[in-house]
Amino acid sequence: MRNIKITLIVLNIIFILFIYYKIDNSTIDKYKLQHEITDLSKVYRIDISNNDKKVTVVKKDFTWDITSPFAWKVDNYSISNFKTIFSHLSFSEIFTVQEISERGEIINDYGINEHSPRIVLHRAKNTTTIQLGKSTRDKKFIYCIIDYANKESAKIWRVSEQIKELVNIPLKGWADTNLIRCGLYEIDDITVSFKSNNNSTTTTSIVKHQNGWHFREPFKAKANDDQVRFLINNILSEQISEFVKDENNITHDNIQDRWTLNFTINNSGKKHEFNVSKEYNTDSTPFRLCKSSYSPHLFKISEKFLTNFSNWSTKLRERSIFQLNTEKLSKLKIINKYNNFELVKITKDNWIIKTEPGSIYNGDYANIITLLQNLNSIEIKEFLSFNPSQNELKSINKFEDNYVIQAHCNDTSIRTVLINKNKLNASLWKIFSVENSLLCLVDDELNKVLELMIYELKDRNVINNKKINNIEIIDLESNRTIKNTRSDIDDSLHKEFKNLKVQSFLSNEGKEDGTWNDGDWVPWRYKILLNQQDNNRTRNELTIMTSDVLGANKLVGKFTDSNLTFNLPINLINRILSLKKNSNSTSN
Repeated sequence: MRNIKITLIVLNIIFILFIYYKIDNSTIDKYKLQHEITDLSKVYRIDISNNDKKVTVVKKDFTWDITSPFAWKVDNYSISNFKTIFSHLSFSEIFTVQEISERGEIINDYGINEHSPRIVLHRAKNTTTIQLGKSTRDKKFIYCIIDYANKESAKIWRVSEQIKELVNIPLKGWADTNLIRCGLYEIDDITVSFKSNNNSTTTTSIVKHQNGWHFREPFKAKANDDQVRFLINNILSEQISEFVKDENNITHDNIQDRWTLNFTINNSGKKHEFNVSKEYNTDSTPFRLCKSSYSPHLFKISEKFLTNFSNWSTKLRERSIFQLNTEKLSKLKIINKYNNFELVKITKDNWIIKTEPGSIYNGDYANIITLLQNLNSIEIKEFLSFNPSQNELKSINKFEDNYVIQAHCNDTSIRTVLINKNKLNASLWKIFSVENSLLCLVDDELNKVLELMIYELKDRNVINNKKINNIEIIDLESNRTIKNTRSDIDDSLHKEFKNLKVQSFLSNEGKEDGTWNDGDWVPWRYKILLNQQDNNRTRNELTIMTSDVLGANKLVGKFTDSNLTFNLPINLINRILSLKKNSNSTSN
């Protein structure tokens, strides 16, 4: 009896182990199968069919391409989204095909037939086919028949309802709908051609150089870099609105030969061409058909897209007439019946002014740079003519009404601009850019530059940091010296004069005995004698005549060897008044 019990116990253990082994291996096999189905890492091709919609995408190296119904690039987000949804699907095996048959059922009972939507996953070693059926009662799953590796392995599964999203992705949902597939700074040149009804063609071309964008056709001129970048951004943002499926009444034209707009883009040595058709309006929304060198397939783009290519010669032209580069500029000449002078750059921060008949002055760096900036800020209001005729230039070539501004650069290039008041509109100036053969109009802001006088550009440092040995200040009204001092006695006063900068130069001419100021005659009140010595120990005497204090803080002065007048700084005014007060106290 005891032996029988032992035998039964052993048999039970063996049976339990057998069942455990079978269940465990079955579970492992199911998990392994689910993992292999959902693992897309080794999939190189995906076929999706849903009624008459069929799409095939194929992996090439690290990118995916549509190969059917036509060749096109897959959008990176689309393939990533497909992988994400598919990898998170819940798969649950129900029956084998054989078990269904044994139950007296057929596959059609689960909504699966030869026309069912399907996903086919191609791997190097096997193929997985998933045919979708009807939804389960709880609407969370649908029935699918999955054929993994071979038909004998086909089984009925419950799969997450989200799998329906994957077979319902439209063709446009797979495709990269960017019209142009490159970045802003990758584009080297753009050429656009319009064809008229009589087949005549107008072409405009812009090309990127080291110093920015330029027109190459139909003329050579600088383009506005900001406007070009804005245009390119608009072009790059254009999306394909729809792919044309069938050859029909709107696609019978051979667009490659019968285009109305053609444009080409070069990026990094690669040329991409686009042909655009006439306007269509079959669905009440105007559109154009387009064909690109990316694919022979046709697609639709919006009618508004063409506005990006219109009127380039005006829209993209550089409107800054002068375009002066202070780094490269070596000399600027300004000539008219009032002024005739040159601004010559000696060093980066050092300019001189040359006037006729040969006078040379130190230039004020800040004011000269402001002048150059003001010139660069003047923009073309209207383009009149490129390569103007002699008749068009006749009025502007009258020198008595002319201003001439000529810029010389370090590379020996010259830019010459002729300026004339526009007789038809007093608020505008007519300008002819000689080197660019461009006739145009600019607004009246040019007055600020043209009416600039030489004295406004002179260096306000009038002493030029020369050592001053002696200073004598004479009150002309009392004919009495109020201060006479050497540098070793009153070094502070000497430093003030050594670093003297006039507050501003004036247009009033200084006379021997005084000057006119704001309509009033102002006599000289003080004479300042400065005994100077330069580095070569050469001595000279500089005399400054000044008025009495005008108003609260104004003192007008001039040098005796010049008729140029100026305002002296407030600190010097206060110093002279203090010296006068002390002198009066001493005399009393």
